[in-house]
Amino acid sequence: MPADFRFNSYKWRDRPNSLKSRWLSMSILIKIILVNIAVFVLLRVLAIVAAFSGNGEIIKAGFNAVQLPASFVALATHPWTILTYMFVQYDLLHLIFNMLWLYWFGTIFLTVNPSRRLLPVYLYGGFAGALVFLFVGPITGSDGLIGASASVIAIVTATAMMVPNYSVQLFLIGNVRLKWVAIITVAIDILSLGGIETGSHISHLGGAIAGVVYVILRKHSKPLTKSTPASEGAPVDTIDAILDKIKRSGYTSLTPQERARLFEASRENQDNKNR
Repeated sequence: MPADFRFNSYKWRDRPNSLKSRWLSMSILIKIILVNIAVFVLLRVLAIVAAFSGNGEIIKAGFNAVQLPASFVALATHPWTILTYMFVQYDLLHLIFNMLWLYWFGTIFLTVNPSRRLLPVYLYGGFAGALVFLFVGPITGSDGLIGASASVIAIVTATAMMVPNYSVQLFLIGNVRLKWVAIITVAIDILSLGGIETGSHISHLGGAIAGVVYVILRKHSKPLTKSTPASEGAPVDTIDAILDKIKRSGYTSLTPQERARLFEASRENQDNKNR
C-alpha cells in the first residue's frame, strides 16, 4: 500500500476524534450558536429538496417536527418542541440578528459569571417564552413559534441587571449603558403587541421576565466569588471589587490590570467547567 494512501487513511480515521476534541474545547456560547446555525442549514436544505422535488410536505414536516405549536393540546403530541423551537431560525436575517445579540451579550454575561450558568438562562428564557406563547397562541391566531429570541432576551435582561452600567458601543450612537439597551429592547416588544406577530413579541417578554427572575433568585443565594476562588492569580476580594466597580461605573472604567484579572478569572471558570 502506498505510503501516501496510508497517511491519508490515518488522517481521515482520526478526523472524528479531532472534531470531537474541537467541540469539547469550545465554550458553551459558541456551541449554542453552532447548534442554531446547524438547524437553520438543515431546514434550508429541506426547503431546497422540497422545491426541486415538488413535494412541499417535506419542509412542512420539518417545521412540524421542531416548531412550538400554538396550543397545549397540540403540544401534547409534540412535547419535545418546547425545547427544539428555541434553536430554530428559518429567515437568514432572523438568524444573524439573534446570533449576534447572543454572542455580544453572552460574552458580557460570561465575563461576570461561570460558563455553566449561560445555558440554564438560555433555556429558562426559552421555556418562559414558550409557556406565555401557549397561553396566548390560540387568542392571537398564531400557527406556531420558532426562534431563539426569548432565550436571547433572557440573557440580555439578566446581564443588564448584573452589570447595568456596563457600556457598549453602538453604531452611529456611541457608548450606551447596558440597562438602557435592555429597557429599549423590552419596550420595542411591548409597543409591537397587537400586530400580526403578537404571539412572538409576547413570548419575548416571557424570556425577559425569566432573565429578571433568574438574577433576583441568584441574589438570594451565596455569590460564587465568596464560595470558591475564581482564579488562583486573582484574589476573591479583588474580583468582588472589580465586579462592584463594573456595576457602579461600567466595564470601560476598569484599568488594564483590572480587565486582565477579570479575564483571567473568567478563563479559569471556563477551564474548571471543561475538566
